[in-house]
Amino acid sequence: MTILERIFVRRGHPRWIILGMVGAVWAFYFLWVHNWESALAAILLSGVLGTFLTLGMHEERLAQTTLGKIMLLHLHPVNLSVQIAGIALLVYSVWIHSPMYMLVAISAILVGHMWGWNRVSEAL
Repeated sequence: MTILERIFVRRGHPRWIILGMVGAVWAFYFLWVHNWESALAAILLSGVLGTFLTLGMHEERLAQTTLGKIMLLHLHPVNLSVQIAGIALLVYSVWIHSPMYMLVAISAILVGHMWGWNRVSEAL
């Protein structure tokens, strides 16, 4: 596995996902009140804690699970581009307090997540 694949698979670990969500919630709050320094700190802190709590994890084993395979799909350029654009728009929309842009951004992020699931399993 490449380093980028290992990073993405590690981010699919439940501990990392939970800490990422906690960091995102705090970051959105801080962005809402126009405190970008604290928002960045919340994201970085959750990332560091998530990495620390998943040390020693066998990425190859997680990559063989359905969740691991879905995480590896996030490396496809189309998937990655749609989600990065959605995240950038979400950050901007929270900053300017625009519900319509938030809905568009969240829709783009979720569509990006859906792309390619049929390659993981026919059931998806």
